[in-house]
Amino acid sequence: AGPDDILKARYSAYVERKPDFIIDTTHPSNEEYDEDRDAWRARILDFAAAAKFLQLVIYDSIPVDEETHSITWNARIKVLDGLVDERLVETKDFIERSLFV
Repeated sequence: AGPDDILKARYSAYVERKPDFIIDTTHPSNEEYDEDRDAWRARILDFAAAAKFLQLVIYDSIPVDEETHSITWNARIKVLDGLVDERLVETKDFIERSLFV
């Protein structure tokens, strides 16, 4: 699978609450990486439970070199949707540039 497909699959894993896929496709140099898989899994599930994933948009997808690919993307989510009063629910855009190796 190419980098775009992996990004889409990771987004789907958040939507479907499949933390092991997210963990297995995270490079050890990533700041989110944690040797304690159980704690990491719990954090992913907590985040996914507090978010309603609305949309993934890929802005650009560019090869950096033979081994690295850069993707700039946006994930739009509703935070705390269904958990708190609707007046407290916020829609957030997470815009990020990820490197896939």
